[in-house]
This record gives sequence, structure tokens and C-alpha cells, in this order.
Amino acid sequence: MPWVTCSPGMRKLRNPMEEEESGRRCLPRVSSWMRQTPFHPERCRRLLLTAMSRLPHVEHQRQKAMECRRREVADALRNGQITTAMMKVEALMVDEAFVEGLKLLREVANVFASRIMHVAVFKQCPTDMRETVNTLTFAALVCQSYVGEFEGFLVEMERKYGKMFVAKIKAEVPGLPINKDVRDRLGMDINAVPHGIRYARLEEIASETGIRLHESAQMGWRSFLS
Repeated sequence: MPWVTCSPGMRKLRNPMEEEESGRRCLPRVSSWMRQTPFHPERCRRLLLTAMSRLPHVEHQRQKAMECRRREVADALRNGQITTAMMKVEALMVDEAFVEGLKLLREVANVFASRIMHVAVFKQCPTDMRETVNTLTFAALVCQSYVGEFEGFLVEMERKYGKMFVAKIKAEVPGLPINKDVRDRLGMDINAVPHGIRYARLEEIASETGIRLHESAQMGWRSFLS
């Protein structure tokens, strides 16, 4: 595929079939849009800080949901519904990890906000900021349904590094430097948690609510795992 000149000082690959149909040469629409709306560091910083200021509300909502799940686990145990109790425990553990991840995210966001101009002056992400930028992009993808400003932050990341950058993080391409603690908590895979840890959480809730787990509960747990 040949290189063709679209405007002085600007070159872009074009599809020959498209050139024959159009009869002219021009920049692709996406590339034109990207040039008309460059990365805006101050807007990016403001969107991130606003998003972070809304996270306590998200945490509060999750905390309320977690309290409800703990009661549901206790009720299921009292009624001998072991399988139901175990499923509720797993959902509770995912919520607990998510809240922990949000707390860890604050420090990452503060680093980015304080060094936004350092990021802005380089075309490629500086080596010392790659993990920070990747981690925030990952978190924004996970949390954008809860906090609208994260959507705007992702737009700024696309303007800065391209849509493929965000797409790779969304696809969790191996080898990308992302803070492990944040990633594992915000995107927790409950199936990766050892069975013993899940059962220990069940026992902990039973102890907190004054419920004694009998051998039948342990048998039910093993049946659930199988």
C-alpha cells in the first residue's frame, strides 16, 4: 500500500480502492478528529480528580450492599441453605475486594495528577509513569459505569495515546504494567481465590452472627466446590 500526501508535512496510508471511489485523497475521518481535539492535560486532571471525589459515594453504596450480603449469608446458614450461603460469601468477597481497590486507587491518582504536565510533554508515555497511567486507565474502564467522569478520562487517554492503547488494557493484554494490588481487587476473579480462604470467610461470618457450623455445612461446602 503506497504512501500518499494528504496535506503539507502530513502523510497517511490510504486504501487504493477508496481512492478510486472517491477520486481524491484526504485524511481519514478519525485521524482528522484526533487532530482537532488534542489531549488536554488540565481537563484530564480535572476529570480524574472529580471522579476520585465521587468514589466515596460508590464505596458507601458497596458497603451497604456488603452489609445486606452478610445478613443474607447468616440467614442462609440458619436455614441450612449451604450452597446459597457460599454463593453469597463469594459475592461479598468480590465487593470487599472492590472497595479495597478503590482505596488503593487514590494514591495512584494523586501521583498522576501531580505529574500530568510531565506526561503531557512526551508523545509516548514516560517509562516512570507507565504503570500509573495503565492502572488508572484500567480502573476507569472498570468504574466508568459508576462514575461518569471516568468516561471523559478515557477519552483523554485515547486522544493522548490512541484507541489501541485503551483497547489493549481493556483486553488485559499480558505484560502491560498495571498495579497488581489494584488490578486484583477491582477485577477480582473469585475462582482464583483458594477454596480454604472462601470457607474461612464463611466461618468468620458464622462466628460473628453466633452460628455454629456443623459437619453438614462442611460437607455442603465440599459438595459446592465439586
